[in-house]
Amino acid sequence: MLKWFLRILYAFIVVIVGIMVLNEGFANKRLTYLEENAQTHFDENNMDSYLPEYNVAAERYRYVEQPLYNAVSNDLRFGFEFSIYHTQVAVKDGSANVLVFILHNLDINEPPLNEEEFDKNNNLVRIRVSMQFENGLYQQDYNLDGNIMPLPSPYAMDVAIPMEIQVVENGEEGKSFKVNEGITGKLEEVKFELIDSTLYENEPKRTIFAVFKSNDTVEEKYLVHEELIKDTVITTDHNNETVELTNTLTSKLFNGTIERFDVEYLYDEDNPDITIGISDLSKLNSYNSIVVKYVSIFLIIAIIITYLLFFLNPTIKYFKNKKAKNIDRIIKEADQKKTIFTDE
Repeated sequence: MLKWFLRILYAFIVVIVGIMVLNEGFANKRLTYLEENAQTHFDENNMDSYLPEYNVAAERYRYVEQPLYNAVSNDLRFGFEFSIYHTQVAVKDGSANVLVFILHNLDINEPPLNEEEFDKNNNLVRIRVSMQFENGLYQQDYNLDGNIMPLPSPYAMDVAIPMEIQVVENGEEGKSFKVNEGITGKLEEVKFELIDSTLYENEPKRTIFAVFKSNDTVEEKYLVHEELIKDTVITTDHNNETVELTNTLTSKLFNGTIERFDVEYLYDEDNPDITIGISDLSKLNSYNSIVVKYVSIFLIIAIIITYLLFFLNPTIKYFKNKKAKNIDRIIKEADQKKTIFTDE
């Protein structure tokens, strides 16, 4: 009974690991496509070319080509653009709405505390984007090239991957934001912070250089563009302590309410201001060999482990028995020859 239980448990583990490997293969397939087809456009700040390729990699079948919100900083120290796009992904019961937050066109001219260490590892200076929702905080780090940095890893990936948030139905409460597995309400604040670890890695210098507080009075439903201005703003630091910042880039037109981004109707309206992009997801087919490679390696390893666990001992016993039978046969043949010789 125990033997069969262990066999079933082993089969279950193999299936689970197989699913994980398959998902990793699909993720690597999309990441490779993004690196080879979209990253150059991102580096050139060509969002018109980057967004279609990103949506193919992310398997978004359609999207609004214009950003719902676009903020530009022309500051000489902290230059950047911050854009929010609306995309849709196909699901079993229709489509899901996903907001894509892109930090791009970075032009950060703040000298590092230790230029020698920065030259050795430019990931010691990072930009942290913090999104404060009603029910939680969502953060992501980027290096100065705009490529994602997994928290709290000191290394950056080789590609720009935007932050994403879903807009979902939430029962009687209507629409809500979905961040990872949590449901949350209004996006109250977005904050950009420069973190310099070139001098003291455990106690980096932190500079909040842009704050987007939700202005619920902004009534524009889509395609809001603004140039950020410098002003005094009250926010919280990394210790969650209230601070008053002066001469900080701020927004006047950012509206973080769910109603502001609940714009699924744009796909069905004939609106001269809106262009709907359709993704050619068949482009991903040429990258299926990556998934095949992952699955093949997994199958080879699984077959070897399965053989070692369940078939090695029977194989050894088989050859031992075969060898023993051969020895017995040789002994019998020798005895027979000896008997014949004695009779003669």
